[in-house]
Amino acid sequence: MPKTTAFAFLIHTAAFNPPHMSAYKPSFLKKINKLFVLTGLVPTLLATVYFGLWASDVYTSESSFVVRSPEKPSASTLGVLLKGAGFSSARDESYTVQSYILSRDALAVLMAELALEAGIPAGVFNVVPGYGPEAGSPLALHMDVDCIAFTGSTRVGKQIHVMAGQSNLKRAWTELGGKSPNIVFADCPNLDKAVAAAVGSIFFNQGESCNAPSRLFVEESIKDAFLEKALAMVPNFQPANPLDKSTVMGAIVDKVQMDNVLRYIGLGESEGAKLLAGGKQALTETGGCYVQPTIFDGVTNHMTIAREEIFGPVLSVLSFTDTASVVEQANASIYGLQAGVWTSDINKAHGVARALRAGTVHVNQYDEDDITVPFGGFKQSGVGRDKSLHAFDKYTEVKTTWIRIDSPV
Repeated sequence: MPKTTAFAFLIHTAAFNPPHMSAYKPSFLKKINKLFVLTGLVPTLLATVYFGLWASDVYTSESSFVVRSPEKPSASTLGVLLKGAGFSSARDESYTVQSYILSRDALAVLMAELALEAGIPAGVFNVVPGYGPEAGSPLALHMDVDCIAFTGSTRVGKQIHVMAGQSNLKRAWTELGGKSPNIVFADCPNLDKAVAAAVGSIFFNQGESCNAPSRLFVEESIKDAFLEKALAMVPNFQPANPLDKSTVMGAIVDKVQMDNVLRYIGLGESEGAKLLAGGKQALTETGGCYVQPTIFDGVTNHMTIAREEIFGPVLSVLSFTDTASVVEQANASIYGLQAGVWTSDINKAHGVARALRAGTVHVNQYDEDDITVPFGGFKQSGVGRDKSLHAFDKYTEVKTTWIRIDSPV
């Protein structure tokens, strides 16, 4: 078994089959247990690691793995650097980690230590500390890096593409921001499920998710009933200590982002949106960066909270009366990462899904996907696709070789 595949198998075994870990020495078990306790690694992350490691085994003769970690203990990301394709991964500090999260700086080093103990040669799995100026920019501008992948804000993603062009025209793949529309028609097959998905998905991870359904379009005839059910769920998402296992919604990543979320809430109120719930900083006595789950009604597409990515627990509710108008409103965004459609009419579902300019469209559910399908956006939500076999295309090159054979037969 290739060593990189063995490492993926080792991580999987530790997560899902602890009894089978007895064959490994105690020092290794201690490290890997610490990794899982502190990060709360989930199957999605492990599957992402699988695909990254598998890609190196199958498509390259030489590979490297990079963990990008900021010097401050706010977040760390796991990426993959394929020397054969010259791929690296980076993230700007203002954007919360998604698939590749390691909870703190030291865990990036721990991952590298685990790789060494698993048998991966020294120098293959590298820890590169630093924010954009120290790590991201040099990689994006380096003439020997042939491909770079970035997950983060659209602002920084654009800079990555510019630097790629300024250097060696390296392949640049980006997974950036979103302002995902979630459209609920009056013929929604299960209103309770639609409400639970709308509320749960926007407040998941404190709203710090690129594909959060932050724009909720509800058909006018059912909006009051929908909002009544949604507001009844808000108390379940009151922020609390992230280390408490019963906590559903924790803290914003840092004070800068919390202040930005609160600024957007202020803009929503000043521009005429109706604040139905939340809107304030929470748990101020703790000194933590907590924001109440917030819902605005009466939002229109020209408002700032409907146009710009907030990256926080803020839901903007818009109403509509016909299919054509809601599709037009949903597409009136610079982003196109994800969308949701709720209807009992299969023809309507197909038509709306086709018309929406989004990389992923969920019908009668939201975020119930897995690693086997591609994920990525249209417009300014990025370039390329993560997950699935399509992700391999980003880190390989298509090459054609013609050989003349003068056969006597």
